Amino acid sequence: MATFLPSGTELDGDRISQLPADVKDMIMECLDTRDAARVAVLSTQWKDIWLRHGRLVFDSCFFPRAIDRCRCNKPSTFVNMVANVLMLHSGPVRKFEFLMTRLYLENVETEMAVMDHWCKPKQSDVDGWCLFLSRNGIEQLTICVVNLTGQGYYELPHCIISCSTLKRLKLDGFLFYCPFNARLGSIFTHVTSLVFVTVGFIHNVNGSTIFSVPNLEELVFEDCQGIHNFVISAPKLKSLTVIFPGHIAEWKWFQLHFPVIKSLCLSLDALADIPDAALDLHEMFPTAINLQVMKLDDFSFGSAQHFSFASDLIKKCPKLCKLEIVSNQ
Repeated sequence: MATFLPSGTELDGDRISQLPADVKDMIMECLDTRDAARVAVLSTQWKDIWLRHGRLVFDSCFFPRAIDRCRCNKPSTFVNMVANVLMLHSGPVRKFEFLMTRLYLENVETEMAVMDHWCKPKQSDVDGWCLFLSRNGIEQLTICVVNLTGQGYYELPHCIISCSTLKRLKLDGFLFYCPFNARLGSIFTHVTSLVFVTVGFIHNVNGSTIFSVPNLEELVFEDCQGIHNFVISAPKLKSLTVIFPGHIAEWKWFQLHFPVIKSLCLSLDALADIPDAALDLHEMFPTAINLQVMKLDDFSFGSAQHFSFASDLIKKCPKLCKLEIVSNQ
């Protein structure tokens, strides 16, 4: 049954803007960054909520306008928009995502080299973002920048390696120089999850120190190079994923971490590049006394090498409870 206001009763202005601040924060959380910025023009109250909004995501919802401006020959528009948002921000940024991935761009009717030139951030841009975020309470950081022209990667700024508030980090298209600084006893001190995609780990001739990542629980490598240079101690590591390790030396990296992990995901696709004689599991993999869950990806049922490798690996896992094998055929 419909309810009617008594005669002469008027609504008190903008009811939505009168909502409690925590409710408006929740509304902002449900919007993508572009729409949240648009809401900020409704009133001063909404502008204040936006300026202290702790979740900034620049992804496919944010790209169309920047791409249109690139077509109009307005250089660095997208990068400038990100910089302006950070410059005006007045509160901590708990979550920051910059996702310039091929998935978002492959349907864009613009020459990829032009996109790479006008929309891709420079190293100085990434350095500036990371410095700001490391000083403003960042907890979840994702920076994924597709390399459209095959030229150059970003170097991970040291302020992120030493950031005390960071808990989750995902990088795509970066170079990681190891070791970092001999004075640092540990790195990523509060990070529980590290995801590296298309990251190159470069050995620094200044030393070979093993650094502690004391709270790391999840570690993912996808299409990375030089994993063996990322020499760390991770006593709390529970989950390890390695997809497309590029060299036999990468597999030997497991010696430090295989005994402590509880969950393992391996891509076997790269085994084709490794001679059978080099696949000595007794040397590469110590007994996984804690491993309970294992997934073998890109498994070929027509490969004797895959069967032999899987069989020997399973024997190394006395507490294995769950095994998943995914075929590449």
